[in-house]
Amino acid sequence: MKRYVGRRKRLQPSQDDQLGDVTAKKDTIKQAFVKLLAERAPAAMIWHDLAPHHSFQWPEWSQNAFSKERKEWLALSQLTMTSDDAEVRHWGRFARLAANRIAQGAWQSPLAPWHTLRSAFFTLWLLDIQGQDIAWERVCSHAADWLHSLTEQRGGDVFARAQLRGEADDFQRWLGMVAATQDGVGQVVASLAAAVDDYVAQIDQRDMCPVDVPWATSAHVNAWEWHNRRILYEIPGFTPVPVMSIKWLTEHFPSAIFPADTNERIPQYVLVPALDRSSWVRFTPEPTVFFGPNAQGSIILSQLYLRWVQQYRYDRVSFVLTPSPIFESVLYVLVTYLPEETSKALSLWKQRWRNLVDALALADAWMWLEGAEPKRAQEWLKSLLGDDRATAWVLRLKTDPSHFLVVHDLAEHILEESKGMGYEWAGFARGPIDYLLP
Repeated sequence: MKRYVGRRKRLQPSQDDQLGDVTAKKDTIKQAFVKLLAERAPAAMIWHDLAPHHSFQWPEWSQNAFSKERKEWLALSQLTMTSDDAEVRHWGRFARLAANRIAQGAWQSPLAPWHTLRSAFFTLWLLDIQGQDIAWERVCSHAADWLHSLTEQRGGDVFARAQLRGEADDFQRWLGMVAATQDGVGQVVASLAAAVDDYVAQIDQRDMCPVDVPWATSAHVNAWEWHNRRILYEIPGFTPVPVMSIKWLTEHFPSAIFPADTNERIPQYVLVPALDRSSWVRFTPEPTVFFGPNAQGSIILSQLYLRWVQQYRYDRVSFVLTPSPIFESVLYVLVTYLPEETSKALSLWKQRWRNLVDALALADAWMWLEGAEPKRAQEWLKSLLGDDRATAWVLRLKTDPSHFLVVHDLAEHILEESKGMGYEWAGFARGPIDYLLP
Protein backbone atom coordinates (compact mmCIF):
# COMPACT_ATOMS: atom_id res chain seq x y z
CA MET A 1 0.00 0.00 0.00
CA LYS A 2 1.30 3.40 -0.93
CA ARG A 3 2.00 5.75 1.86
CA TYR A 4 0.77 9.29 1.22
CA VAL A 5 3.43 11.87 1.64
CA GLY A 6 1.99 15.38 2.05
CA ARG A 7 3.66 18.57 0.90
CA ARG A 8 6.27 19.83 3.25
CA LYS A 9 5.00 22.81 5.19
CA ARG A 10 6.52 26.00 3.84
CA LEU A 11 8.54 27.75 6.47
CA GLN A 12 7.77 31.45 6.89
CA PRO A 13 10.76 33.75 7.32
CA SER A 14 11.24 34.89 10.86
CA GLN A 15 10.91 38.55 11.83
CA ASP A 16 14.69 38.67 12.26
CA ASP A 17 15.17 37.35 8.70
CA GLN A 18 12.71 39.88 7.32
CA LEU A 19 14.40 42.72 9.20
CA GLY A 20 17.75 41.54 7.87
CA ASP A 21 16.46 41.62 4.28
CA VAL A 22 15.04 45.13 4.74
CA THR A 23 18.30 46.37 6.32
CA ALA A 24 20.37 44.82 3.52
CA LYS A 25 18.17 46.44 0.85
CA LYS A 26 18.36 49.82 2.60
CA ASP A 27 22.15 49.57 2.75
CA THR A 28 22.28 48.71 -0.96
CA ILE A 29 20.16 51.77 -1.76
CA LYS A 30 22.32 53.95 0.48
CA GLN A 31 25.53 52.81 -1.21
CA ALA A 32 24.04 53.66 -4.61
CA PHE A 33 23.30 57.20 -3.36
CA VAL A 34 26.76 57.51 -1.81
CA LYS A 35 28.41 56.46 -5.09
CA LEU A 36 26.57 59.12 -7.10
CA LEU A 37 27.19 61.81 -4.48
CA ALA A 38 30.90 60.97 -4.38
CA GLU A 39 31.06 61.61 -8.13
CA ARG A 40 28.85 64.70 -8.37
CA ALA A 41 29.16 66.34 -4.92
CA PRO A 42 32.58 65.21 -3.67
CA ALA A 43 33.19 68.14 -1.31
CA ALA A 44 29.98 67.45 0.65
CA MET A 45 30.88 63.78 1.02
CA ILE A 46 34.38 64.60 2.26
CA TRP A 47 33.02 67.16 4.73
CA HIS A 48 30.61 64.59 6.19
CA ASP A 49 33.42 62.02 6.45
CA LEU A 50 31.76 59.80 3.85
CA ALA A 51 34.75 59.94 1.46
CA PRO A 52 38.52 60.52 1.91
CA HIS A 53 39.82 63.98 1.01
CA HIS A 54 42.45 62.59 -1.37
CA SER A 55 39.61 61.19 -3.55
CA PHE A 56 38.44 64.70 -4.50
CA GLN A 57 37.96 65.35 -8.22
CA TRP A 58 36.30 68.32 -9.89
CA PRO A 59 32.99 67.05 -11.33
CA GLU A 60 32.41 67.16 -15.07
CA TRP A 61 30.14 70.11 -15.85
CA SER A 62 28.45 69.58 -19.21
CA GLN A 63 25.10 68.77 -20.80
CA ASN A 64 26.15 65.15 -21.24
CA ALA A 65 27.32 64.81 -17.63
CA PHE A 66 24.11 66.29 -16.21
CA SER A 67 21.88 64.27 -18.54
CA LYS A 68 23.60 61.14 -17.23
CA GLU A 69 23.30 62.37 -13.63
CA ARG A 70 19.59 63.06 -14.08
CA LYS A 71 18.99 59.51 -15.29
CA GLU A 72 20.88 58.19 -12.27
CA TRP A 73 18.80 60.29 -9.86
CA LEU A 74 15.61 59.00 -11.46
CA ALA A 75 16.87 55.41 -11.20
CA LEU A 76 17.69 55.97 -7.52
CA SER A 77 14.25 57.47 -6.98
CA GLN A 78 12.72 54.33 -8.48
CA LEU A 79 14.66 52.19 -5.99
CA THR A 80 13.03 54.04 -3.09
CA MET A 81 9.43 53.84 -4.33
CA THR A 82 8.40 50.61 -2.59
CA SER A 83 10.20 51.26 0.69
CA ASP A 84 8.31 51.80 3.95
CA ASP A 85 11.43 53.29 5.56
CA ALA A 86 11.05 57.03 6.24
CA GLU A 87 14.74 57.70 5.62
CA VAL A 88 14.71 55.93 2.27
CA ARG A 89 11.61 57.88 1.22
CA HIS A 90 13.45 61.10 2.18
CA TRP A 91 16.35 60.07 -0.08
CA GLY A 92 13.89 59.42 -2.89
CA ARG A 93 12.34 62.88 -2.58
CA PHE A 94 15.80 64.44 -2.83
CA ALA A 95 16.57 62.35 -5.93
CA ARG A 96 13.39 63.55 -7.66
CA LEU A 97 14.09 67.18 -6.73
CA ALA A 98 17.68 66.89 -8.03
CA ALA A 99 16.47 65.37 -11.31
CA ASN A 100 13.85 68.10 -11.75
CA ARG A 101 16.30 70.93 -11.10
CA ILE A 102 18.69 69.47 -13.67
CA ALA A 103 15.84 69.20 -16.20
CA GLN A 104 14.93 72.84 -15.54
CA GLY A 105 18.51 73.96 -16.25
CA ALA A 106 19.63 75.02 -12.76
CA TRP A 107 23.15 73.72 -13.53
CA GLN A 108 23.49 76.27 -16.37
CA SER A 109 23.28 79.27 -14.05
CA PRO A 110 26.65 81.06 -13.97
CA LEU A 111 26.46 80.87 -10.17
CA ALA A 112 25.99 77.07 -10.00
CA PRO A 113 29.58 75.93 -10.80
CA TRP A 114 30.90 78.96 -8.96
CA HIS A 115 29.24 77.87 -5.71
CA THR A 116 30.60 74.35 -6.25
CA LEU A 117 34.11 75.77 -6.61
CA ARG A 118 33.82 77.99 -3.55
CA SER A 119 32.35 75.35 -1.23
CA ALA A 120 34.95 72.79 -2.34
CA PHE A 121 37.80 75.17 -1.57
CA PHE A 122 36.47 76.09 1.87
CA THR A 123 35.92 72.41 2.63
CA LEU A 124 39.50 71.46 1.75
CA TRP A 125 40.93 74.53 3.47
CA LEU A 126 39.19 73.82 6.78
CA LEU A 127 40.22 70.17 6.61
CA ASP A 128 43.79 71.40 6.12
CA ILE A 129 43.43 73.49 9.28
CA GLN A 130 42.35 70.31 11.07
CA GLY A 131 45.60 68.65 10.09
CA GLN A 132 44.70 66.79 6.91
CA ASP A 133 47.45 67.37 4.38
CA ILE A 134 45.88 68.96 1.29
CA ALA A 135 47.87 69.06 -1.96
CA TRP A 136 47.17 72.72 -2.63
CA GLU A 137 49.27 72.96 -5.78
CA ARG A 138 47.29 70.15 -7.44
CA VAL A 139 43.94 71.45 -6.16
CA CYS A 140 44.56 74.99 -7.44
CA SER A 141 45.93 74.00 -10.84
CA HIS A 142 43.07 71.56 -11.46
CA ALA A 143 40.54 74.20 -10.34
CA ALA A 144 41.91 76.68 -12.89
CA ASP A 145 41.64 74.07 -15.65
CA TRP A 146 38.09 73.24 -14.50
CA LEU A 147 36.99 76.88 -14.65
CA HIS A 148 38.38 77.18 -18.17
CA SER A 149 36.37 74.10 -19.19
CA LEU A 150 33.02 75.70 -18.29
CA THR A 151 31.77 76.53 -21.78
CA GLU A 152 28.05 75.69 -21.45
CA GLN A 153 26.98 78.19 -18.78
CA ARG A 154 24.41 80.78 -19.78
CA GLY A 155 25.01 84.48 -19.35
CA GLY A 156 22.56 84.98 -16.50
CA ASP A 157 20.93 88.35 -15.93
CA VAL A 158 22.19 91.58 -14.41
CA PHE A 159 21.53 90.31 -10.88
CA ALA A 160 23.39 87.02 -11.35
CA ARG A 161 26.34 88.86 -12.88
CA ALA A 162 26.50 91.37 -10.04
CA GLN A 163 26.39 88.61 -7.44
CA LEU A 164 29.03 86.59 -9.29
CA ARG A 165 31.39 89.58 -9.48
CA GLY A 166 31.01 90.37 -5.77
CA GLU A 167 31.54 86.76 -4.70
CA ALA A 168 34.53 86.42 -7.05
CA ASP A 169 36.17 89.48 -5.47
CA ASP A 170 35.67 87.99 -1.99
CA PHE A 171 37.08 84.64 -3.13
CA GLN A 172 40.17 86.25 -4.63
CA ARG A 173 40.85 88.06 -1.35
CA TRP A 174 40.58 84.74 0.43
CA LEU A 175 42.98 83.13 -2.08
CA GLY A 176 45.49 85.78 -1.13
CA MET A 177 45.23 84.64 2.50
CA VAL A 178 45.81 81.02 1.43
CA ALA A 179 48.91 82.05 -0.50
CA ALA A 180 50.21 83.92 2.55
CA THR A 181 49.85 80.87 4.83
CA GLN A 182 50.87 78.02 2.47
CA ASP A 183 54.47 77.75 1.29
CA GLY A 184 55.15 77.41 -2.43
CA VAL A 185 51.62 77.96 -3.76
CA GLY A 186 51.86 81.64 -4.73
CA GLN A 187 52.15 80.94 -8.47
CA VAL A 188 49.28 78.43 -8.73
CA VAL A 189 47.06 80.64 -6.56
CA ALA A 190 47.77 83.56 -8.90
CA SER A 191 46.87 81.34 -11.88
CA LEU A 192 43.59 80.39 -10.22
CA ALA A 193 42.78 84.04 -9.43
CA ALA A 194 43.35 84.82 -13.12
CA ALA A 195 41.07 81.93 -14.11
CA VAL A 196 38.35 83.39 -11.87
CA ASP A 197 38.64 86.74 -13.68
CA ASP A 198 38.48 84.93 -17.03
CA TYR A 199 35.31 83.07 -16.01
CA VAL A 200 33.55 86.26 -14.87
CA ALA A 201 34.62 88.02 -18.11
CA GLN A 202 33.29 85.14 -20.26
CA ILE A 203 29.92 85.25 -18.51
CA ASP A 204 29.72 89.02 -19.10
CA GLN A 205 30.26 88.44 -22.85
CA ARG A 206 27.42 85.91 -23.21
CA ASP A 207 23.83 86.77 -23.99
CA MET A 208 21.76 87.57 -20.92
CA CYS A 209 19.45 84.72 -20.04
CA PRO A 210 18.04 84.13 -16.52
CA VAL A 211 18.13 80.46 -15.56
CA ASP A 212 17.21 80.62 -11.88
CA VAL A 213 14.93 77.76 -10.86
CA PRO A 214 12.42 78.44 -8.06
CA TRP A 215 12.32 76.07 -5.11
CA ALA A 216 8.51 76.15 -5.17
CA THR A 217 6.07 76.34 -8.07
CA SER A 218 3.61 79.22 -8.01
CA ALA A 219 0.73 76.70 -8.17
CA HIS A 220 1.67 75.60 -4.65
CA VAL A 221 1.73 79.12 -3.19
CA ASN A 222 -1.12 81.42 -2.18
CA ALA A 223 0.02 84.67 -3.78
CA TRP A 224 -2.90 86.66 -2.34
CA GLU A 225 -2.03 85.58 1.21
CA TRP A 226 1.59 86.72 0.77
CA HIS A 227 0.41 90.02 -0.72
CA ASN A 228 -1.79 90.68 2.31
CA ARG A 229 0.98 89.73 4.71
CA ARG A 230 3.31 92.29 3.16
CA ILE A 231 0.67 95.04 3.21
CA LEU A 232 -0.02 94.44 6.90
CA TYR A 233 3.64 93.98 7.90
CA GLU A 234 5.48 96.85 9.54
CA ILE A 235 9.24 96.63 9.81
CA PRO A 236 9.78 97.26 13.52
CA GLY A 237 12.24 99.65 15.05
CA PHE A 238 15.08 97.96 16.87
CA THR A 239 17.16 98.59 19.93
CA PRO A 240 20.81 98.16 18.86
CA VAL A 241 22.03 94.65 19.67
CA PRO A 242 25.03 94.77 22.04
CA VAL A 243 28.05 92.88 20.72
CA MET A 244 28.16 89.44 22.34
CA SER A 245 31.68 88.32 23.14
CA ILE A 246 33.07 85.25 21.41
CA LYS A 247 34.21 84.01 24.83
CA TRP A 248 30.67 84.11 26.21
CA LEU A 249 29.21 82.46 23.09
CA THR A 250 31.69 79.58 23.16
CA GLU A 251 32.01 79.05 26.92
CA HIS A 252 28.68 80.01 28.53
CA PHE A 253 26.00 80.02 25.86
CA PRO A 254 26.34 76.26 25.05
CA SER A 255 25.12 75.31 28.52
CA ALA A 256 21.82 77.07 27.74
CA ILE A 257 21.05 74.85 24.75
CA PHE A 258 22.99 71.60 25.33
CA PRO A 259 21.26 69.70 28.15
CA ALA A 260 23.66 68.30 30.75
CA ASP A 261 21.65 65.08 31.15
CA THR A 262 21.99 63.86 27.53
CA ASN A 263 24.74 62.43 25.36
CA GLU A 264 24.88 65.55 23.21
CA ARG A 265 28.40 66.94 23.10
CA ILE A 266 29.33 70.61 23.29
CA PRO A 267 31.34 71.35 20.14
CA GLN A 268 34.96 72.28 19.76
CA TYR A 269 35.60 75.83 18.54
CA VAL A 270 38.23 76.84 15.99
CA LEU A 271 38.87 80.53 15.24
CA VAL A 272 39.61 81.10 11.53
CA PRO A 273 40.21 84.84 10.97
CA ALA A 274 39.50 84.71 7.22
CA LEU A 275 35.92 83.51 7.85
CA ASP A 276 35.10 86.96 9.29
CA ARG A 277 31.29 86.95 9.84
CA SER A 278 30.60 83.36 8.84
CA SER A 279 31.00 79.95 10.42
CA TRP A 280 31.15 76.36 9.23
CA VAL A 281 29.95 73.29 11.12
CA ARG A 282 31.34 69.78 11.01
CA PHE A 283 29.85 67.02 13.14
CA THR A 284 32.29 64.19 12.37
CA PRO A 285 34.55 62.91 13.77
CA GLU A 286 33.98 65.50 16.55
CA PRO A 287 31.39 68.30 16.60
CA THR A 288 33.30 71.41 15.53
CA VAL A 289 32.44 75.03 14.80
CA PHE A 290 34.90 76.99 12.63
CA PHE A 291 34.18 80.68 13.01
CA GLY A 292 35.42 84.14 12.11
CA PRO A 293 36.12 86.94 14.61
CA ASN A 294 32.87 88.77 13.77
CA ALA A 295 30.60 85.72 13.48
CA GLN A 296 28.58 86.09 16.68
CA GLY A 297 25.19 85.44 15.07
CA SER A 298 26.55 82.66 12.92
CA ILE A 299 28.05 80.95 15.99
CA ILE A 300 24.62 80.88 17.62
CA LEU A 301 23.07 79.29 14.53
CA SER A 302 25.92 76.78 14.25
CA GLN A 303 25.45 75.60 17.82
CA LEU A 304 21.71 75.25 17.38
CA TYR A 305 22.33 73.24 14.21
CA LEU A 306 24.73 70.92 16.03
CA ARG A 307 22.27 70.41 18.84
CA TRP A 308 19.67 69.34 16.30
CA VAL A 309 22.09 67.05 14.44
CA GLN A 310 23.11 65.26 17.62
CA GLN A 311 19.49 64.43 18.43
CA TYR A 312 19.19 62.58 15.14
CA ARG A 313 19.64 58.83 15.56
CA TYR A 314 19.69 57.75 11.93
CA ASP A 315 22.16 57.88 9.01
CA ARG A 316 24.14 61.08 8.46
CA VAL A 317 23.88 60.67 4.67
CA SER A 318 20.32 61.94 5.16
CA PHE A 319 21.78 65.40 5.91
CA VAL A 320 23.65 65.40 2.60
CA LEU A 321 20.39 64.42 0.90
CA THR A 322 18.42 67.36 2.31
CA PRO A 323 17.55 70.55 0.37
CA SER A 324 19.02 73.66 2.00
CA PRO A 325 15.67 75.41 2.75
CA ILE A 326 14.82 72.62 5.21
CA PHE A 327 17.90 73.38 7.32
CA GLU A 328 17.07 77.08 7.43
CA SER A 329 13.45 76.36 8.39
CA VAL A 330 14.55 74.25 11.34
CA LEU A 331 17.02 76.94 12.42
CA TYR A 332 14.21 79.51 12.39
CA VAL A 333 12.24 77.29 14.77
CA LEU A 334 15.25 76.61 17.01
CA VAL A 335 15.96 80.34 17.25
CA THR A 336 12.31 80.89 18.19
CA TYR A 337 12.75 78.55 21.16
CA LEU A 338 15.95 80.16 22.44
CA PRO A 339 15.59 80.85 26.18
CA GLU A 340 14.86 84.56 26.56
CA GLU A 341 16.39 84.79 30.02
CA THR A 342 19.90 83.83 28.89
CA SER A 343 20.91 87.44 28.19
CA LYS A 344 19.39 90.70 27.00
CA ALA A 345 21.76 90.82 24.03
CA LEU A 346 20.71 87.33 22.94
CA SER A 347 17.03 88.25 23.25
CA LEU A 348 17.52 91.34 21.06
CA TRP A 349 19.53 89.35 18.49
CA LYS A 350 16.80 86.69 18.38
CA GLN A 351 14.10 89.31 17.70
CA ARG A 352 16.14 91.01 14.99
CA TRP A 353 17.13 87.76 13.25
CA ARG A 354 13.56 86.45 13.13
CA ASN A 355 12.31 89.77 11.74
CA LEU A 356 15.04 89.65 9.09
CA VAL A 357 13.87 86.21 7.89
CA ASP A 358 10.23 87.37 7.95
CA ALA A 359 11.04 90.44 5.85
CA LEU A 360 13.17 88.47 3.36
CA ALA A 361 10.30 86.01 2.82
CA LEU A 362 7.90 88.88 2.15
CA ALA A 363 10.32 90.58 -0.25
CA ASP A 364 10.94 87.22 -1.96
CA ALA A 365 7.20 86.70 -2.51
CA TRP A 366 6.77 90.32 -3.63
CA MET A 367 9.35 90.05 -6.43
CA TRP A 368 8.68 86.45 -7.41
CA LEU A 369 4.87 86.28 -7.26
CA GLU A 370 3.93 89.91 -7.95
CA GLY A 371 6.81 90.98 -10.18
CA ALA A 372 7.89 93.90 -7.98
CA GLU A 373 10.87 95.88 -9.20
CA PRO A 374 14.02 95.01 -7.21
CA LYS A 375 14.57 98.71 -6.49
CA ARG A 376 11.24 98.84 -4.62
CA ALA A 377 12.14 95.76 -2.57
CA GLN A 378 15.55 97.25 -1.81
CA GLU A 379 13.98 100.48 -0.56
CA TRP A 380 11.54 98.50 1.58
CA LEU A 381 14.32 96.41 3.17
CA LYS A 382 16.66 99.34 3.69
CA SER A 383 15.14 100.47 7.00
CA LEU A 384 15.86 97.02 8.44
CA LEU A 385 19.23 96.25 6.84
CA GLY A 386 20.80 99.48 5.72
CA ASP A 387 21.54 100.36 2.09
CA ASP A 388 24.46 98.03 1.27
CA ARG A 389 23.05 94.93 2.95
CA ALA A 390 19.60 95.51 1.45
CA THR A 391 21.17 95.63 -2.01
CA ALA A 392 23.13 92.43 -1.37
CA TRP A 393 20.03 90.61 -0.13
CA VAL A 394 17.96 91.69 -3.13
CA LEU A 395 20.63 90.19 -5.40
CA ARG A 396 20.37 86.95 -3.44
CA LEU A 397 16.56 86.98 -3.63
CA LYS A 398 16.59 87.56 -7.39
CA THR A 399 19.09 84.75 -8.07
CA ASP A 400 17.45 82.25 -5.70
CA PRO A 401 13.70 82.85 -6.21
CA SER A 402 11.20 81.46 -3.68
CA HIS A 403 13.98 80.22 -1.35
CA PHE A 404 13.03 82.37 1.63
CA LEU A 405 9.32 81.96 1.00
CA VAL A 406 9.81 78.18 1.23
CA VAL A 407 11.92 78.55 4.39
CA HIS A 408 9.24 80.63 6.09
CA ASP A 409 6.34 78.45 4.97
CA LEU A 410 7.95 75.25 6.29
CA ALA A 411 9.09 76.96 9.51
CA GLU A 412 5.50 77.98 10.26
CA HIS A 413 4.40 74.37 9.77
CA ILE A 414 7.09 73.07 12.18
CA LEU A 415 6.22 75.75 14.75
CA GLU A 416 2.59 74.67 14.65
CA GLU A 417 3.51 71.01 15.18
CA SER A 418 5.96 71.74 18.00
CA LYS A 419 3.85 74.38 19.77
CA GLY A 420 4.31 74.35 23.54
CA MET A 421 7.09 71.74 23.50
CA GLY A 422 10.16 73.76 22.52
CA TYR A 423 13.38 71.79 22.23
CA GLU A 424 11.65 68.78 23.78
CA TRP A 425 9.51 68.22 20.68
CA ALA A 426 10.03 64.62 19.56
CA GLY A 427 10.08 65.66 15.90
CA PHE A 428 13.55 67.19 16.28
CA ALA A 429 14.99 63.72 16.95
CA ARG A 430 13.83 62.61 13.51
CA GLY A 431 16.13 65.08 11.80
CA PRO A 432 15.13 66.34 8.33
CA ILE A 433 13.37 63.23 7.03
CA ASP A 434 9.74 64.21 7.71
CA TYR A 435 9.76 67.65 6.09
CA LEU A 436 8.31 68.33 2.65
CA LEU A 437 9.03 71.43 0.63
CA PRO A 438 5.80 73.22 -0.46
